[in-house]
Amino acid sequence: MPRKIPVLKSLAGCVFVAIGVVFHSSALSLLVAGGAAAFLFVAAARDFLAPVRLVATPSSVTVPHQLFGHRDIPWAEVDRVRVDTQRRLFGRSTMIEIDTQHKLYFFSPAELGSSAEEVVGEIEFIRSNT
Repeated sequence: MPRKIPVLKSLAGCVFVAIGVVFHSSALSLLVAGGAAAFLFVAAARDFLAPVRLVATPSSVTVPHQLFGHRDIPWAEVDRVRVDTQRRLFGRSTMIEIDTQHKLYFFSPAELGSSAEEVVGEIEFIRSNT
């Protein structure tokens, strides 16, 4: 994962802390700003401490599991790997979708540091060489 994403999450958390301090007119505003800041700091910590989001090997694909863990999924359990493109109001979003027998996993190109098409191509190449 590119280091700029967790840094931006940390900076956004600092902004929410500052907003909570400056606009502390009520307990609710402090609660909302503090909750948003805490969420962003936890997300940034996860990105710093567990930066590897996706690993493909000839025998399995490794995906995130819970907060800091990883789970190996054998290729026999992977039904499909594809690029999912959705049109939105102000543009489009592109995600990598890994469909297993039990769960769907989505990854953004920003999380993986490469374009969705490149990632899916590499995963399919590794998977076909099993």
